[in-house]
Amino acid sequence: MKVKKEHQVYSYFRKLTLENIRCFGKKQSVEFYKENQSYPNWTVIIGNNGTGKTTILRTLALMLLFRREGSQWRKFVEGSYFLRKGDKPGLKPLIHIEVDSCREGEKVYTRQDFVLDVSKGDISLDGLSQEPYLEESANGLRIFAYGASRTIAESALTKEQDFPAISLFDENATLVNAEEWLVQADYLSMKDKNLAERRDQIKSLLMKLFKNEISDIEITTQNQKPAVLFKTAHGWVNLHNLSLGYKTLIAWMVDFARGMFSKYPDSPNPLAEPAVLLIDELDLHIHPKFQYSLIDFLSKTFPKTQFIVTAHSPLIVQSASQANIVLLKKRGDSIKIENDPAIVRNWRIDQVLTSDLFGLKAAREPVAEKKIRRRRDLLRLQKRNEEQEKELASLDEELQDLPVTESYDALKAIEIIKKAAQEIEDGTNR
Repeated sequence: MKVKKEHQVYSYFRKLTLENIRCFGKKQSVEFYKENQSYPNWTVIIGNNGTGKTTILRTLALMLLFRREGSQWRKFVEGSYFLRKGDKPGLKPLIHIEVDSCREGEKVYTRQDFVLDVSKGDISLDGLSQEPYLEESANGLRIFAYGASRTIAESALTKEQDFPAISLFDENATLVNAEEWLVQADYLSMKDKNLAERRDQIKSLLMKLFKNEISDIEITTQNQKPAVLFKTAHGWVNLHNLSLGYKTLIAWMVDFARGMFSKYPDSPNPLAEPAVLLIDELDLHIHPKFQYSLIDFLSKTFPKTQFIVTAHSPLIVQSASQANIVLLKKRGDSIKIENDPAIVRNWRIDQVLTSDLFGLKAAREPVAEKKIRRRRDLLRLQKRNEEQEKELASLDEELQDLPVTESYDALKAIEIIKKAAQEIEDGTNR
């Protein structure tokens, strides 16, 4: 199949270096690729609120401005946003983005360096980044970016929605109206076989995503208006009446799929073509069960997409077994970037929560944890008085049923062992 000239080169992010950008002071880097990895890959960025997670995604999205059509999107991005506030005059901000590019059918990547200048409030390439082949590399970055506010539009598409990162820079921006897009595709499919295939691909994607919750999707009329209905265990439900978590997923996923259809109109499966997806708060409004399976679903559905996401959930970190983990930590008036700060492969959720990644002191509720610490202190005493012995006995009684494992099966096994031990003890005492 003939591939359009624009798609002869595809690119992925390799590394981002920042200096004097927003909350980032001294020069440091975020690594999206390691020598033992292959593209595409995952990077999960975690950290407390206000540690620069969104800034990193916005910085990467600046590469959209250097695409062939990038000039029309500059009005949506202010260079002054990236300047570090309150610093001494004369400190030059640095944004250095390393991109790996490869031609279709080849396996050798070529590194390109983009040094961005935001010192004057606008966004331009530094004098070191004026080589003519950089535009080709930038065009190879098929970037789609989604901010934490992912709302489905109520009406038709707008010009702002043509900017693939609008919701990342404008929290009031809306994404493509998924219901309207499906209705239009269904109507036009009678004349265009290609649109019928695209409609069916979207329906199939959503059915697989919600396989245990939604059993069918129907495009029909409701109150004399076209509508998309989802069949749940409670009956047919309109898209806008679904739970917020479902709508959040559908909003960006249909928007992303629509963009891939536009980028790869000649591909038999546009969803399997190269892309870069930036998502702020991937775990937003999503049930833990969905969080745990989401990364695997996305990797299989979009096999050539590089995912760079932020998250607050240990489930996302735990399920991203092969991902690059980036931790952002406050250090004085700046932020420290730690690449792969801890090996958490095969760790339990409570272990991930109490690691340096999330910084919780304990996984149990505070009252129980306080009692555990008090009991531990009493046990360490060489001698205990009568009052302390009574307190220890009381704590032992209170804490004896406290779970020591997160697995239900393990809890049941412990219960069986306790019963067996009690029966043996009763038999011995007869």
